[in-house]
Amino acid sequence: MRKKLTQEAPHLVEEWMSEKNDRPIEEITAGSKYEAWWKCRACDNKWKARVSIRSRGSGCPQCSGRQNISLLENSPHLAKEWVLEKNTRPIEEISTGSQYKAWWQCRTCDNQWEVRVSHRVKGSGCPKCAGKHRISLIEEAPHLVEEWMSEKNVRPIEEITSGSGYKAWWQCRACDNQWEATVGNRVKGNGCLPCSQLIRKNRPYIVDKYKNLIEEWVSEKNSRPIEEITAGSNYRAWWKCRACDQQWESRVYERTKGSGCPRCAGRHDIPLLEQSPHLEKEWIPEKNDRKINEITAGSNYKAWWQCKTCDNQWQAVVAQREKGTDCPHCAGRTGIFLIVNETLLAKEWISEKNDKPLDEIMSGSNYKAWWQCKTCDNQWQAIVQSRVKGTGCPKCRLEKKKIAQPKFPSNIIE
Repeated sequence: MRKKLTQEAPHLVEEWMSEKNDRPIEEITAGSKYEAWWKCRACDNKWKARVSIRSRGSGCPQCSGRQNISLLENSPHLAKEWVLEKNTRPIEEISTGSQYKAWWQCRTCDNQWEVRVSHRVKGSGCPKCAGKHRISLIEEAPHLVEEWMSEKNVRPIEEITSGSGYKAWWQCRACDNQWEATVGNRVKGNGCLPCSQLIRKNRPYIVDKYKNLIEEWVSEKNSRPIEEITAGSNYRAWWKCRACDQQWESRVYERTKGSGCPRCAGRHDIPLLEQSPHLEKEWIPEKNDRKINEITAGSNYKAWWQCKTCDNQWQAVVAQREKGTDCPHCAGRTGIFLIVNETLLAKEWISEKNDKPLDEIMSGSNYKAWWQCKTCDNQWQAIVQSRVKGTGCPKCRLEKKKIAQPKFPSNIIE
C-alpha cells in the first residue's frame, strides 16, 4: 500500500500551497508525479516541483546549499533540543543544511540521541517517541505519585511520561529517604536503596522460592538477570506464558502474589483440549451434556470423568481437573487391586481379550472386562465392580434357574 505524503514527509505539509494546488494534500502519495506548488519556510520563495522529488529530499532552489541560513534563525524550536555539553560545535555556527551529527534531547521524554542537523530540519524527530503513544507517569505508575517531591522537582509530574529520562527527586514512603533517579528507571522497578538492601536480607529471591516463574522469565527482553530479583521487587519484567506463549509485562511482586497471564485471565480463550489434552481420555461423552471441544481450561462446568487406572467414575469441576485434581478413588492409593483382593476372579480374567493388564485393575473399577467361567468355560463381559459384588457367569445362572424351576404335568387342561 502506497504511503500518503502527510505520513511519509510530514515536514512538507507546511510548505504545501493549498491556494495554488488543485488537489488536497491528504490524497497525495509520497511517490506521486503531481507537480505541486511549494513555499519555502526559510525564505518564502515559491516554486513548482514534483511531489516524488520533494519527498526524496529536494528542497528550495533558492536556498540550495543552505550555507547562509542559520539553524537558530530558521528552526528555533530545534535550538531548544540542542545538547550544549555533548556537541563540539556551537549552535551559532550551524546552518540548516549542515551534515554535522549533533546530540539532541527530546522535550517530551528527555531521550538523548544523535542525528544529522539536516535530518532534523527535514522533520526527523525523537526515535523513542516516533510512532509511540506516550503514556504519562501518573497513568503508568500511580504508586510513584506519592514519592514524587514537588518542592524539589522543577517540572510538574503531570508533564512527565513513563519513559522519561528526567532525573527527579523522590522520597521513600517506607523510610523517608530522599534520592535522585530518572523516571524511566523508577518505572522499571528501581527503588529506594536502603530499603532494597533491607529487602535483600529479609525477602527471598525468585529463583529460591518461585521456581515456577523461572520458566516464564524472558531473559532476552529483561535488562536484569533473574538471579538478582527478589520476590517483592517492583521491577517491571517480561514474561512468557507456558500455556499460550503470550508475552506481557508485569511487576515481579504482582507475579509472586499470584497474578498470571492476562490472556489466560478469565480463561475464556484456551480450550481444555489445547491446555490439557490428556484429560480427553477420561471425559465421559455419554454422561456430559456439553462437548469437550466447547470447554475451556478454566471452566466451572462440573463434568463426569472415568479414571484410566481404576475406571472409577466421578464428577469434578473442569478447572480443578486442569489444576491437577485426579481420581478420588486412586488418591493416596486407597484402592485395592483386583489381583490382590479377588484371587478367584483373577483366574477368570481373559488376558488376550482385555486391553488392560490385570495388575492395573482395582476392585472398584468400572472397566468392562472379559471373563471365562471356570465351571462351563463360557466367556462374557461384565464390569469389574459388579463381579466383586458377586455377579457371576450368566450361563451358569440360567442353568441353576432351570434346575430350580418346578416341572408341571404336560396334560394340564387350561
